[in-house]
Amino acid sequence: MTRWIRGWSIATKLFVLQLVMIVALATIAVVWIWADARADVERDAAAKSMAVAETLASDPFVRTALGTGDPSARLQPYAEDVMTEAGVDFVTIMNPAKPSVGEPAYHCALDAPPARATCEDAAVA
Repeated sequence: MTRWIRGWSIATKLFVLQLVMIVALATIAVVWIWADARADVERDAAAKSMAVAETLASDPFVRTALGTGDPSARLQPYAEDVMTEAGVDFVTIMNPAKPSVGEPAYHCALDAPPARATCEDAAVA
């Protein structure tokens, strides 16, 4: 292999070296930019999810609805509106007031359409 390279002029060897370096650096740069863009997307998605969660947690309507006898009747349309407006895939609302042992916990899993909410009373063990 080196026999045919020995016949090249210095200019040709330098040109090939530069070409190899440019291709290698370009490949490294593309991988680096891709990884950075992916991290930015994940960071933005996490921030968006946290903002939606904090907004729902501090919403008086959600707290009031969780205290009613049938929270899913009030929360399902609200959760669908939140999913549409915020552009999130799903919303899960849980009652933070009943997490202790022996008390019933009320959990509503509000999923993206066409799925419907499933709410159930369950004893927390």
